[in-house]
Amino acid sequence: MSTETAMPPDISKMNVAELFQHVWNTEYVPRWNDAFKHEAEQRSDAFCPDSITITVCGEELRMLTMRDLFTLETLENRFIVSGRPELGDCLQLLWHLNTENNGRRTIANTFRRGRMTQRVGNRHELADTVAEILGYMDRMMLHEETEEMFLTDDQKKEKAQQPKPTDTHYISSYLITVAAEIGPVDPWSGRLLADMPLPRLMQYSRDIARKKRKPEEEHAEMIDSLRVRCMDDVNAITAKLRAEAAAKKALETQV
Repeated sequence: MSTETAMPPDISKMNVAELFQHVWNTEYVPRWNDAFKHEAEQRSDAFCPDSITITVCGEELRMLTMRDLFTLETLENRFIVSGRPELGDCLQLLWHLNTENNGRRTIANTFRRGRMTQRVGNRHELADTVAEILGYMDRMMLHEETEEMFLTDDQKKEKAQQPKPTDTHYISSYLITVAAEIGPVDPWSGRLLADMPLPRLMQYSRDIARKKRKPEEEHAEMIDSLRVRCMDDVNAITAKLRAEAAAKKALETQV
């Protein structure tokens, strides 16, 4: 077997159709496959036992529920309402969902909260803490839709720097939709819908919506959207190549 590394294709010699196919095959097809793998992982989150915990900033958190969401909104936590999250918002959310928090106003619980505050406060970068909690929130609310898997690293960083508040009123529409289909109780766990893990509520809502439409229609819409995005990438690459060629020609003329 040859140990030589295959030379990358010269995109400057490709026409638009060839360049589109190259970008599609190398950038979009692998991400499309990753997106479906990611969705399968989200489904696993949705239907895992309610006792499962998730490690966030070194703390063990339980799965977020609809009731938690509205409680944090009442507390005006900035991960839920508008505003850039501060350390206090991080501590509030991490303690509210912490498995060490038994919900009682006791000396032992206050001591455990103080220890948690110390642990989180000793973390070096607030930005890292905020980013990790945002990742947890996205995971709980199945925010990372297939299209978002195609964001560039720079676009993902920009999104993380400008987090959008969670619209609890929008989420409540999921509750109404699911309740209308299956009733007020989760058939998986026997809990009220407001007290079951939020990923499961979101997954139920997705499945209900998909049941009312043909899968091929959903995929066709996604493919069309991604083809438009791919064409935008091709246009950007073409413009860059033209600018580089013009600059090179101008330099040769001066010489």
